[in-house]
Amino acid sequence: MTTEQDVSWDEIELLVEKLSRKISKLSQKFSSITTLSRGVLVSSCLLTDHLGIEIFLSIKRKYLLIQYLLMIFLILEKLLTILFLMWTTHQN
Repeated sequence: MTTEQDVSWDEIELLVEKLSRKISKLSQKFSSITTLSRGVLVSSCLLTDHLGIEIFLSIKRKYLLIQYLLMIFLILEKLLTILFLMWTTHQN
């Protein structure tokens, strides 16, 4: 069951700030944010600003599979970069 709740702009900014602080404390750093275009577009955009993230991807539901594939590609790219750095460090 879905319930609706009115939220002021100030509350949205406060919640985004709280979330960004929690994310900033994580050991993992993020290079992008992917969001569905309905319902969370504004808060996701604010979150990228708070975290200094430059890549912001917004998708419609019908493009969800394509977006998952893109996310997998980005993750693989990161893993390959890490493996390459580990390999080059180990070679020296």
